[in-house]
Amino acid sequence: MRVLRVLVSSFLAGIMIAIGGSVFLSLVSINKVAGALLFSVGLFSILMFRLHLYTGKICYVVSGDGKWQNRVIEVLATLVGNTLGAGMTGLLLSEKFMTVAEPLVKGKLEISLGYVFVYALFCGILIYVAVEAFRSVKEGALKSTIVFLCVSVFILSGFEHSIADIFYFFAARSFDLPSILFLLVVVLGNTAGGILFRELHRLYNYLAEKDA
Repeated sequence: MRVLRVLVSSFLAGIMIAIGGSVFLSLVSINKVAGALLFSVGLFSILMFRLHLYTGKICYVVSGDGKWQNRVIEVLATLVGNTLGAGMTGLLLSEKFMTVAEPLVKGKLEISLGYVFVYALFCGILIYVAVEAFRSVKEGALKSTIVFLCVSVFILSGFEHSIADIFYFFAARSFDLPSILFLLVVVLGNTAGGILFRELHRLYNYLAEKDA
C-alpha cells in the first residue's frame, strides 16, 4: 500500500511540474522571466500538499538511521510516478506546445552530456535549498519567496530538471535514444547535486555544533 501511495503522490507531482512547464513554454518567447517565476507554482504546490518529487526526495535518501534501502525504493517509485505524470501531461498537451517544445528539446540535445550533468547537478542543489528552506523556515512569506527564487534561478540559468525535461521531451514527442540518454544523465546529475549538497550541509552543521 505504501508504494501505491507513493506512486499516486508522485504521479500528481509530475502533473504539477508539467503544469509549471506548460506556463514556461507559453511565455518563453514573450517574457522568459515571468515564465520562470510562474513555473514555480509546480514545486510550491508539491511542497504545500506534501507530494513526492524525485528531485526533492533524493536529497534525503542518505541518512544515518540504517533505513536507506526503504528510501531507495521510495525514490525509485517516485521517479516512476513523476515520469508517468509529467509524460502523460506532455502527451495530452503536445498539440498546443509541440511547436515550442521541439526547438527547446533540440537545443538541449546539442549540449554535451558532460555539461548536461553539471547543469543538472546545480539544479539538484537549488531544489535541495528550496525544499530545506520550506521545511525549516517558519515564516510563510519567506519560505515561499525562497522556493520561487530557487526555481526561477535554475530555469533562467539553464540548469536541467529531470521531471520538467521529461514533460518537454514528451510534449515534443522526442523518444529516441539520444533523448533517453539525455534524460538519464539529467536524473544522475540531479541525484548527485541533491545528495552531495545535503551531505555537505549536514557536515557543516555537525562541525558547527562541535565548535559551539
